[in-house]
Amino acid sequence: MIYRAALGLAMLLGNSRFDYVEAQSLIQEIATDVADWPRQWERQRREQKTEPLWRLTAHSLKRIEGLSSGQDVLLPPNIDARIVLCELVNVFPQVAFPNVLEMNSSIRYGIRPLLYEILRREVLHRHDTAICANTQCRDFFEIERAGQQFCSPECSRHQRQRDYWKTLGKKLRAKRLKKDGKQGRGE
Repeated sequence: MIYRAALGLAMLLGNSRFDYVEAQSLIQEIATDVADWPRQWERQRREQKTEPLWRLTAHSLKRIEGLSSGQDVLLPPNIDARIVLCELVNVFPQVAFPNVLEMNSSIRYGIRPLLYEILRREVLHRHDTAICANTQCRDFFEIERAGQQFCSPECSRHQRQRDYWKTLGKKLRAKRLKKDGKQGRGE
């Protein structure tokens, strides 16, 4: 629930028109649910017999809870959302792995750090994404240029071919076959 709300906040920050009311609702949802993280951290520490890689400090928790009660009148409305997102992603340290095997083995500590690393990248390195307009593909892709609708040139070509066939291809083929049929009988 927290991650979904945080991702919603990140998406709101990417919009040209920031919706403060919706952002405040998401911040309140985060503040309510994140209050349980210290207990979850303690349980994870007991079960693993080591300290988890992540930790929500009392200062961060207090700051998130404070922002959930209303906007700071000195700051622009979208700053509250940015502060909450930064507090959340800073709970999880960035860890670099020398190879894929070690990175995948880090999941034994739970998926939460991985999810918040994805959120960190979305917040820090904002880039627009879209769903490929190719009806047979529908993959997500990063938009690299204005007006880009397809994830690759191949998907664009395949969709154009399908569209052509739907609009003109069947008629032209039927016309050609009809013409070929008349020529074949006349000879």
